[in-house]
Amino acid sequence: MARARLDAFMASHLPGSVGPEILTKTCLYTLTPDRDFVIDRLPDHSSVYVALGAAHAFKFSSLIGRILSELVVDGATPSSGELERFRIDRPVLLATDPSTSFMV
Repeated sequence: MARARLDAFMASHLPGSVGPEILTKTCLYTLTPDRDFVIDRLPDHSSVYVALGAAHAFKFSSLIGRILSELVVDGATPSSGELERFRIDRPVLLATDPSTSFMV
């Protein structure tokens, strides 16, 4: 159904652009159980920072990049007050079988 809508849109807006399908691949992405980002240092490797976007990070990539660069270069960021909720060792990420809050 989605492919048919795409084909119809392309045929309508870009006539002649629809050809035979070469490859279709499902979009796969990672979600944390609470759907929040991870922006933190690795606990056992203090010089390694991790940023996991929880599927919607593309909208925040410039901000996440700025925060990471500040942490690496300056050792701190003005955004540090907001980073607590994105820690890599928060309880939901340490749980064996965490409950999820996916909105489906």
